[in-house]
Amino acid sequence: MADNEDLGSFLAEFENVGLEPPAAPVAPTVPTKPDLGLRDYILGLSRSYLAGPTFNLAEEAEAGLVSAARGTPYEAELGRIRQERARFAEAAPVTSLGTELLSGLILNPLQKLSMIGRGEQATRLGQTVAAAPGAKLTQAVVGAAPTQAIVAGFGAGEGGVQERLTAGALTGAVGTLGSAASSVAGKIFSDVATEADRLRLSSFGLRPSDITRNIKEMAAKGKKVKTKQEISLVKSLKDFEKRGIVDTESDLIQNAANLEVLREELGGRLGNVINEADVKADVFPDFMSENSQKYLAKLSGEAKEQAANRIKAEREAIIRQFENGGSIEDLQRAKIGLNYTWDDSPLTATVQKAIREDLKDEIENRVAILVNKKKLKPDVLENLKAINKEYGEAVDLRNGFLKRGGQVYGGDVIEDFFAQIRTSGGAGTPLQLAAQTGNIVPAMIGTGASLARTRRAKGELARVMEDPLVQALSAQIGARLPEVVTGRTAAQAVTPMLPRKEVDVEAINRRAQIKQLLAALGE
Repeated sequence: MADNEDLGSFLAEFENVGLEPPAAPVAPTVPTKPDLGLRDYILGLSRSYLAGPTFNLAEEAEAGLVSAARGTPYEAELGRIRQERARFAEAAPVTSLGTELLSGLILNPLQKLSMIGRGEQATRLGQTVAAAPGAKLTQAVVGAAPTQAIVAGFGAGEGGVQERLTAGALTGAVGTLGSAASSVAGKIFSDVATEADRLRLSSFGLRPSDITRNIKEMAAKGKKVKTKQEISLVKSLKDFEKRGIVDTESDLIQNAANLEVLREELGGRLGNVINEADVKADVFPDFMSENSQKYLAKLSGEAKEQAANRIKAEREAIIRQFENGGSIEDLQRAKIGLNYTWDDSPLTATVQKAIREDLKDEIENRVAILVNKKKLKPDVLENLKAINKEYGEAVDLRNGFLKRGGQVYGGDVIEDFFAQIRTSGGAGTPLQLAAQTGNIVPAMIGTGASLARTRRAKGELARVMEDPLVQALSAQIGARLPEVVTGRTAAQAVTPMLPRKEVDVEAINRRAQIKQLLAALGE
């Protein structure tokens, strides 16, 4: 036994011999990314994928399994795995972090727990579990961004329980601060189609009041808006931009002029259809009043009396001015006249549009009668409705641009500069921060944000948001972004700042081998 103790002392004395050879002077080298073979790349990608749903605890699980299978020390295997992950992250940083974020986004177990019993596909068992006492509170806690950040930080931390709890506390604090920003981002992704529409309207200088007015005008025509996709101003703006009639490079006046050119072209095509139908139609000295009656039905009191008197007076004036006894051409001429407004007009805009819609419907009804009598081809009616629809959309959008046209001359270049650098709603605060700290990053962020507010930048971003792939994935990303990405990015941001203990895998394995040798000699 004494011999064994002497041998142990001898081995312990020389345990570290050769582990740290004397350093030789070397020429400075430029750091390069490590080269990865196919095996290392696949292994690194797999580990990044598993890190997402396991909150970085997959390393410990792998180390435990390999240690048990090989009979090697757990600490050595864990150190080796972390070194290999670090090399993969250095060689392919975007792939490493992106894979971890994506797998955590899709396969997040805490998020799954927080959604049990909710949604249309919830099972009866899930609904029962969710209805249990304390279940809602538990679900709210496990699904919250700070919780996700704490768990991710604990899993990414190194060392003992105390060190990991410290990492979890730090990432939890960062996750809490970042949850507000990611919630905004989640909201954007949850309804990316609406955000794209908002950007497009803003890029063309249109405002919420223009949408409100458009919805009211559609209601006055008897068209109830049930979804955002049915708002005619938004749909027509998309269509005209896609066709190159309007664009964010042109100012409002130029876009209005382009729409006026289109209106005149449509007017010519409409005139041809009217002339073809007019020669075959009977004259009738009156026209329908369905739209006007719908409008009046929504009013009451003095407002209803005044609107009724104005509608009656306008209809009588139109009929008196029929040159051909009430032909389709007479109706079209009256309708065109109602496209224009003048100062001190006795007609309100809504009354004017209601009567114009009555005239349009009367024309289309008379053409439909001719089609039914086989005096006109069916495509004549379809063509007429299509032209009328596009004509109305072009006029409405043109009027919207003209109403906002004065914005082109609002302020001047000096006022614009000061508006951009103001501290409230501008880049002033980031610029001040950059000047005080000597760090140019805040100034770059503020300047970039200011440039992003240009009409062209908004239009480009709107087109990106309308990409089918973005819209297909946006709902799922938006629902999970605040909880998952905040926690994961908090861990990624904080854990590199924590003190790391370099693990000498070879030394651990040597010590293990020595212990095994001593144990064998002792037997």
